[in-house]
Amino acid sequence: ENYEGEYKSLADWAENWLEDCGYFNDLPDRVKCYFNYGAYGKDAEYGGDIIAVEYGGRIFVFRQW
Repeated sequence: ENYEGEYKSLADWAENWLEDCGYFNDLPDRVKCYFNYGAYGKDAEYGGDIIAVEYGGRIFVFRQW
């Protein structure tokens, strides 16, 4: 139940997760392009929100809570 999925990068995970949660629903695309998804993904990993396991060139993400 904590498995978030398989991604090419933490940035891909972050973009998918933030979009699914609706964080950017009210922002135009021209503003969303400035968001650093890679940094957000790394912060989520470093902060203990997720565990990211790299295997075979892919990232497997597990939620900590």
